[in-house]
Amino acid sequence: MLDTHESLSGSIVIPETVTFKDVDLPVTSIYDWSFEDRELITDITLPDTVNEICEGAFYYCFGLQSVNVPDGVTEISREAFFGCVKLDNVILPEGLQKIGESAFSYCESLTNINIPESVTDIGEAAFEGSIALTNIIIPENVKSIGLYAFNGCTSLLSIDVDKNNAYYLSKDGVLFDKDQTVLMQYPCGKGGDYPIPDGVVEINTYAFSWNKLLTGVTIPDSMKKIGSAAFTGCTAVSYINIPANVDHIGEGAFSECTALASYTVDEGNAYFKDVDGVLFSKDGADLIAYPNKRADEYIIPDTVTKICSEAFCGCEDLKKLTVPESVTVLGDFAFDFCNSLEYNEYGGACYLGCDTNKYVVLVNVPDNELESRVDKHEILKERQYTGQRAVHRQLCVLQLQKSYRDQYRQKRMQYR
Repeated sequence: MLDTHESLSGSIVIPETVTFKDVDLPVTSIYDWSFEDRELITDITLPDTVNEICEGAFYYCFGLQSVNVPDGVTEISREAFFGCVKLDNVILPEGLQKIGESAFSYCESLTNINIPESVTDIGEAAFEGSIALTNIIIPENVKSIGLYAFNGCTSLLSIDVDKNNAYYLSKDGVLFDKDQTVLMQYPCGKGGDYPIPDGVVEINTYAFSWNKLLTGVTIPDSMKKIGSAAFTGCTAVSYINIPANVDHIGEGAFSECTALASYTVDEGNAYFKDVDGVLFSKDGADLIAYPNKRADEYIIPDTVTKICSEAFCGCEDLKKLTVPESVTVLGDFAFDFCNSLEYNEYGGACYLGCDTNKYVVLVNVPDNELESRVDKHEILKERQYTGQRAVHRQLCVLQLQKSYRDQYRQKRMQYR
């Protein structure tokens, strides 16, 4: 085990042994966060005795350009090389079995990575934000690929799969499950219009997200499920059709699609409908998504009782919104990045609506003000005694723990 927080720079050679109380001990592990934020290190040479690279071992080593991974290493743990923005040369050994969650996230200079045949698991966000990657080859033995493993890889043109892989396949550079019923990941650097093949029944979570070159998607009649954030941040997509058989649309599936002017739902769909291009549940009670390209003013119908998560997220030109008295539930991040929306002040909190509708919506309240207002019960008091009804709902946009909210927004801002 090696654990160091000394000031280090340049080329670093890790010895095979260290002496402790006159005993030579082999270095077998690069321990958790050992070289975290060592910004001046340019390359690392690891000895053959190392068999484990632990969590965050080289986290945010901004200057790190190359590293050798010894043959005995079977797992690269989560966030091991997270944020190594200059890393452009890493050789993974045969015998490696698992690439952990976010292991190479935001390695922005990494143009190529050779995944060994021995690898069986690629974790969530393993290569997320590695913007220089142009091609990925999934070897025969990989049986698990985590969500958004290649999300935000804006130069990625294709994800190819060994033809003998029993779990995944590639068609025209797009990643599917072996039966080609689930679209797992569309390369983030692949643009134009894309017709999803007939027979696909599910679009995976984050499958198309943050692809800024994709202009349109034709969804086949076989489709049943569109995962959460499936098209988030697809800023060039101008049309979306929802076929008759779709029975599930995940949270924020179309948020921040800023070129999208309307939604079209097949009239035979039993679960969803469009009204003037706005996406609703079939009974009109849930407002699921408002087209981001719409501007000026929108009056929410009084049939609506729920504004779903991220329903208006990214509507940068929307200036005025009227929320009816019927609304009782507001989803997370429902109005994020609505930069032109006019807010009103009521009782020290921001809200949408008018004097007769005191439906309080906490948006764009600075964190330092939020804490003081909550401490003084100003927000909660106004929410409970509006004269309209007792409101005991969550604090909507700002109700999440601050740490989670900050992480979420930071990630969103990186792609915007």
